[in-house]
Amino acid sequence: MTVRDADEARDALAEGRPERLIGPRECAWLDAKGQPYQLDQRKSAAELAKDVAALANTSGGVIVIGLRTRREGSSEVIDEVRPVPATLIDRDRYRKLVRERVFPFVRDSSTWCRLLSALPAKFHGYLRSENLAEFQQQPESFRNEMISILTNWAKGNPADAHLLNMTLPD
Repeated sequence: MTVRDADEARDALAEGRPERLIGPRECAWLDAKGQPYQLDQRKSAAELAKDVAALANTSGGVIVIGLRTRREGSSEVIDEVRPVPATLIDRDRYRKLVRERVFPFVRDSSTWCRLLSALPAKFHGYLRSENLAEFQQQPESFRNEMISILTNWAKGNPADAHLLNMTLPD
């Protein structure tokens, strides 16, 4: 049986049954990678941050390293499991890079979804650190509105407020 959502994909991987990931198309909740991200290469490191932010900006999902895809029309279909030696993936470096480049830090998808639901869509693209310069070029009214919404959200969600890495007024 092929997986139908991110939870089933996580379950299949936890059960050691990656073959259940063969068949689906890459989609908003599933990103297949044939090889590990090469974090020493700037472009590959940026791609990891982009991929994590893209999943976080939707409903969450999984990035699975070790899956080959084939092009079918305009999409990629997972067609083979190609295990990657665990020694080629430094999870701590992956996490560190994501913490440094994706803002607010993606701790879990439920927290991210709560934040996104509080923030109008026009602001979503500015939550990634690589867009800080672009955000700073926006009109002051735009910046102030986003900061106000984030501040109010953080006050109402004190357990998650640290994700914003901002000092809140009393």
